[in-house]
Amino acid sequence: MNNSIALGRPVHLVYVDPKTGQKGWYVRTETRQNPTTKVWEPWPLIDDDPSQSTPLLYEYAVIACRRWRNELNLNFHIALDASPLAEFVDPDPAAPTAPPWIHADCWVTVTEAGEPIDDLDSPWVYEIKAVHTPELGRAFVLKFGLGVLQNQSQFASFDEGPEACVQKAFARGFTKIEKPKPNPTLEARRQEAQRQAQQLANASRGRFRPGDIS
Repeated sequence: MNNSIALGRPVHLVYVDPKTGQKGWYVRTETRQNPTTKVWEPWPLIDDDPSQSTPLLYEYAVIACRRWRNELNLNFHIALDASPLAEFVDPDPAAPTAPPWIHADCWVTVTEAGEPIDDLDSPWVYEIKAVHTPELGRAFVLKFGLGVLQNQSQFASFDEGPEACVQKAFARGFTKIEKPKPNPTLEARRQEAQRQAQQLANASRGRFRPGDIS
């Protein structure tokens, strides 16, 4: 990662067509069938209007870029602003590869049934806590609120990652008992997108186009 950028800073994802150089800004994901593997996967949707760009936290943007590059062969870039002139701040490709997560509390996106899904726009999540245990050291845990599941916390090592907690809970049927929560980041991202769009609109006011001045 670019150590000069805070993990919680909103950034924008930009796709550049390798043939035409045209830019497209990430808006959301939708499930499509991979033409090669025939597997249904979340694919990023883009728009050539930067005001439609949906911001992501830098931490998640790095993960998304890595997955889309490795799994879908799509190369996205990271920019601090939704502007056609914004410079890219991609992580150094020569830096050692680290796990696509950090040891911090996070949300794992899931289906309504509680199965983990690689879709940042999923309306459902489980909250994962970063903890330390004598057996695992740095680890993650999914704790349940319902009394029947209070002794069924699901742990995963740091190397396994936070998603493993939910995978274990799903495999044991616990997600059928305690349903996932609404994704709290969707509204925040919507508001940030509106703010960015307003900034672009304000920046365009007062500019002269060719022919405005005789």
